[in-house]
Formats: sequence, C-alpha cells, structure tokens
Amino acid sequence: MKVESSINKQLNLPDLNELGSLVVHNELLPSGKYLLKFIPAIRHSGIVPFERLPLNLKHNLYIKRVGDIIVSMLIILCVLSWLIPLLALIIKLDSKGPVFFFQKRNNRNGKVFT
Repeated sequence: MKVESSINKQLNLPDLNELGSLVVHNELLPSGKYLLKFIPAIRHSGIVPFERLPLNLKHNLYIKRVGDIIVSMLIILCVLSWLIPLLALIIKLDSKGPVFFFQKRNNRNGKVFT
C-alpha cells in the first residue's frame, strides 16, 4: 500500500510486505503514550485488528457482573449447602476434636483469646 509505505518511511519502520512470512501475527497491543505515534502504521498493516473488545462496553460489564453474582449464588445454594455439612460430619466422625480448630493466642496485653 502506498499509505503504509509512506507512514513506514516517516516512522523509520521496515516495509511489512518485504518481511513476508517472518511477520508474527498478534492480536495484543501494549498500551502507552509511546505507541501513539506508531498506531497509523500498525492500523494500516493488517496485522493488528482494531476492534472494540466486548468488555470495553459498560453494559457488557454490567451484564457480566450480574451473571457472575447469579452463578456464584447458585453454586453457594446448590453445592455448598450440602457439601459443608457433609465435610463437617466426615471431620467429626474421623477425628476426636471439634470440627473447627480454634487456636489460643495472646493479644498485646498478654490476654489469651481464641
């Protein structure tokens, strides 16, 4: 492309058409003010797609957050509601002590607390 060649010459970049199979196709672009001068050359190179990512949009973030909360609540209600008591029962049957271990510690004044 003529546009690409002129931008590459202005920025002292190699012509991407000459590199051929040596070009590594990558969809990640580091952020930073330093890269702003290279964006026109990168955009016209055809290597990096400049698209909006789905989570860049506010409403998609909101939908994902609500979905995460609903899924975690379902896991808590449907799995942990029977798994935690089952594990407590197994611990109680297997060991002599209580289900929960409370370690005695000293506070700053030397009083013991659990």
